[in-house]
Amino acid sequence: MSKTDRAQHYLAIDQGGQATRAILFDNNGTALAEFSAPITTSHPAPDQVEHDPEEMARSVQEALSGLAEILGDQPPPVQSAGFATQRSSVAFWDRSSGAALAPIASWQDRRDASHLETLPREASQEIPRITGLRISPHYGANKLRWFLKNHEAVKAAAEAGTLCCGPLASFLLARSLHESPAFADPANASRTLLWDVHTKNWSDYLLHLFQIPQDVLPESVPSRHAYGTISLGQQVIPVTVCTGDQSAAVFAAGKLDEEAVYVNIGTGAFIQKPTRARHDDAAPLLQSVVWDDGSEGIRVLEGTINGAAGALVEWIGQEEPNWARYLNGWLEETQDPPLFLNGVSGLAAPYWIPDFPSCYVGHNASEAPLSARATAVAESVIFLLEENRRVLEEKGEPVKRIIITGGLAKSDALCQRLASLTKCEVIRPSYSEATARGLCYLLRSCEEDATEESWQAASGASLHFLPRQAVELHRRYQAWREELLRRLT
Repeated sequence: MSKTDRAQHYLAIDQGGQATRAILFDNNGTALAEFSAPITTSHPAPDQVEHDPEEMARSVQEALSGLAEILGDQPPPVQSAGFATQRSSVAFWDRSSGAALAPIASWQDRRDASHLETLPREASQEIPRITGLRISPHYGANKLRWFLKNHEAVKAAAEAGTLCCGPLASFLLARSLHESPAFADPANASRTLLWDVHTKNWSDYLLHLFQIPQDVLPESVPSRHAYGTISLGQQVIPVTVCTGDQSAAVFAAGKLDEEAVYVNIGTGAFIQKPTRARHDDAAPLLQSVVWDDGSEGIRVLEGTINGAAGALVEWIGQEEPNWARYLNGWLEETQDPPLFLNGVSGLAAPYWIPDFPSCYVGHNASEAPLSARATAVAESVIFLLEENRRVLEEKGEPVKRIIITGGLAKSDALCQRLASLTKCEVIRPSYSEATARGLCYLLRSCEEDATEESWQAASGASLHFLPRQAVELHRRYQAWREELLRRLT
């Protein structure tokens, strides 16, 4: 069989917060078949958020088995496979046997966050310089340190010299690939807060700061690498790409548009702006690695909003569990909603206040109709997106277009509000799964016959939302901003 025949299909393994999915794509990014295996999340104590590592490893195999069954006895040949996983989640396993030693600590896990306050003052300057990120309990380093000091099985394996720990992606590669490798890609390694974006390797300074021996970590390798092989039915497929979920999502539309900002808006929202500039001081944003193949590195300025759909679930969902069905109609019919200060899961970029209290603002605002309160929560997400866009402008990174994906992006009314507030064109692609499709793009980009034209042609028609005059929306935004800043001072 010729390479051209084999190059028509790619396998994307997308490990997310709710499930692990195996998706077969053709060469132009059209999903042909998929299977999803759910995972569970536990909250054993305040600030602790965990996944069962055996269930997580099993979910990859279940997704692959389910996809193989769908494809039947004569599946199409697959050129290569890739992984995209939750960033900042960390795992612990035995390097020899692959056996899990402790729960997976989710990116949402904030255990022992107070320890970060004891770091030397110089760390607040050195960590952003080395990593492009900021000190945060959401990143892996502090969780790795805690388990090394407090979990008996992890401590015993470290003493025996058999411990491997690090990004969730590394654990899934070790458990899923025939070769049981111990590799860490740049996007996931960087989210441990231990990886130097300049040397593209683990940082001696940060390892010492967090008291983590380098020999327990996976080997740092490029985003595109010979990771090993994985089985899909009877096929044995080379795994050539590994990256983070949000790092893959920006490539779903193809080659990055440097005049656009990419917004993926689900439980939280991620705002990513491709940049060629080296921002020595990215604050109050992050500077993240989304791709590094060993020669070419691509970075984005990144902002995060912790409470997007998650805020609606928390503040509206108990009263109306099917809020997502009604949100667009509520946004269209509500003329004068109250304001909502959104600190759900912590107020993130560009303010970074972990314990900011959420609340409605306005006379009897908490007693407003459900539709008005839901609109207020949804508008708070739009307002926070605008705050991040303003910071990008201040840093010399103007935004002409917003490419938006994710569950909340399905609301036309929300997209229109975003366009009118930011005065930017908002583009909503027809595809729904940005992470998996972006991973497919990265897999096929090494093929000689891969063209941008064929990828764009298969992307389908996008919906475009152009700015409209929205005096009342801008008035509410200014009032919201003034109230937010007043409470922050």
